[in-house]
Amino acid sequence: NIPVFDPKSNVVKGVTTYKYNPSKSFWDNWNQMGAPGSRGIVLSFADSHLGMALKLIATLRFQGNKLPIQVIYKKGDLSDETIEKIGYAAKSPDVSLYDTKYDKAANVPQEIWFLDVTNTIADNWVNEFGHWKGKWLAVLFNLFDEFIFLDIDAINYVDLNEYFESPEYKETGTIYFRDRVLGSGVSGECTAIFESLP
Repeated sequence: NIPVFDPKSNVVKGVTTYKYNPSKSFWDNWNQMGAPGSRGIVLSFADSHLGMALKLIATLRFQGNKLPIQVIYKKGDLSDETIEKIGYAAKSPDVSLYDTKYDKAANVPQEIWFLDVTNTIADNWVNEFGHWKGKWLAVLFNLFDEFIFLDIDAINYVDLNEYFESPEYKETGTIYFRDRVLGSGVSGECTAIFESLP
């Protein structure tokens, strides 16, 4: 089943099935499954990062996030138990967060979908997308028209919708944030390339 998003509210208004059209390319078919104008958050992680993923979901609830979330994974990344725990943390009305004096604290259940993209990858290539390479799959195969890819160890201090409204995003259609500092083991050429990025 494929979620159908309301592009004005970014709320899932139902699910549908999609029939592959062999007269079109793979990417044309994939784009037909997406929702024009939809915006959301894209995540990619494995079972070993369950603790951090739960903290990110709790943070998004606390911040009152209303953007839907898609977790993109492939066979072997997420167990049924992990999917159940993340789904519960995101959607359950029984989840309570710490009491705080922060006046903007919320506890908004999250709209979350899990998308297994294993069948989109040739069998002999599936194992090539381990660890951080799963992020590539998440960026390529999510169903949003516009998305924010979040590392699960990244916490934002502003409403995520503000990124879509920023002048930089409006001008270029993308915003990148610097990740951790490159350390030893990286060639001088790679470091020079990365240091030249704005």
